[in-house]
Amino acid sequence: MGEKVVAGEFDPSGRQRQRGRLRQCLDALSRLLADKRFDRPKNLMGLEIELNLAGADGLPRMMNTEVLERIASHDFQTELGQCNLEVNIVPHRLHGRVLDQLSEELRTGLSYADRKAREVSSEIVMIGILPTLATRDLGSANLSYDDRYKLLNEQMLAARGEDFLIDIEGRERISYASASIAPEAACTSVQLHLQVTPGRFAAVWNAAQAVAAVQIAIGANSPFVFGREVWRESRPPLFLQATDVRAPEYATQGVRPRTWFGERWITDAYQLFEENLRYFPPLLSDDADDVVFVPVLHRERDENHTLLTALATAHTHGVHVDWTPCRICVWRTGCCPRAPRSPMSSPTPPSTTGWSGRSPRSPVRCGPGCRSAPPRPTSTPRAATASTRSCNGRSPAVPPPWRAPPPYGWSSRSCCRWPPPDWTRGASSPPTATATSG
Repeated sequence: MGEKVVAGEFDPSGRQRQRGRLRQCLDALSRLLADKRFDRPKNLMGLEIELNLAGADGLPRMMNTEVLERIASHDFQTELGQCNLEVNIVPHRLHGRVLDQLSEELRTGLSYADRKAREVSSEIVMIGILPTLATRDLGSANLSYDDRYKLLNEQMLAARGEDFLIDIEGRERISYASASIAPEAACTSVQLHLQVTPGRFAAVWNAAQAVAAVQIAIGANSPFVFGREVWRESRPPLFLQATDVRAPEYATQGVRPRTWFGERWITDAYQLFEENLRYFPPLLSDDADDVVFVPVLHRERDENHTLLTALATAHTHGVHVDWTPCRICVWRTGCCPRAPRSPMSSPTPPSTTGWSGRSPRSPVRCGPGCRSAPPRPTSTPRAATASTRSCNGRSPAVPPPWRAPPPYGWSSRSCCRWPPPDWTRGASSPPTATATSG
């Protein structure tokens, strides 16, 4: 449920910065949609299930931390309440007997989790709202031990300015005030995640909205809330009221609640994110530096070139980039298939697409794709030689002036370039790190 955050104070300027970062994210999404930079569809489906913990007597057990320690799997995580768990199933391709595979994985995973829960006198229960939950079970003291839940509770309570009012009338009526968002933890669900292309997103979203009422009617299994029988399916009104940060006066004015089910059909994915930013101020902010957005992959562009360009863009904006994972070619001409050749005896400085100086004493091939190595020179002045580790991990005969030099530059055609143009040949110290790309 979300990313980890660290507890702290949020000042007004922090909220303004967060709003600015969200607008940057929205602009980046707009560019990605306009340039069609999303990956090709893979027909993937993900699955997320929220679970309850109960004892042999059916009463809720507030011990998700102890159960998770015994399960020891990243597939299981905390949820809002200490009586909740969440399991995430690895995405599967929608073909063949995928539903049978999902069913088998769920049975195996849930059986394992239930065995571990029984070690601490608890059991896994799959039901929308645990019927034995009472109002005393859902207070701020029973929120999960995670900073993000504490912060979310504090900020939503501050935004509302008073207790949350739970008022649901059905066969019976339940009405009480809660000093936290903990009643929302009573609502557990199964969530299906389907990967679609941007072009299909609106149609799939609208179809999901159209069948939502039918799904709720068929899957209704939560008539009891805190010992009272209300709606046949009570999760929608309970969730809405437990997260409603509007004061009653704002609700009367028609201000939108944070949890709602929409009011119209959409035409693209951008509308949902833009609407969310336009209507609702951010509840949480962070102290992260300003974000730099760079495109990484494009279906019609070379992946290596696009990735290196993105890293260079981030570097020139002051972002620290760890270059060590990059594979470095020997800087001699002909090392990489994509680097243009030049005379090995040329004393000219390195060009923008490859090194044009003398080769190392013992030239080696970069790998299977490397073209034939140039002839070994009869003599090579040591002062005019610079070298680094080759692509296949072997080192040339002449050692570099320092250990494990990072790749300070590369060519504009996805070929590593070493050393960069501003490094004087034979220098005994590395230059200032720069990143360039054509």
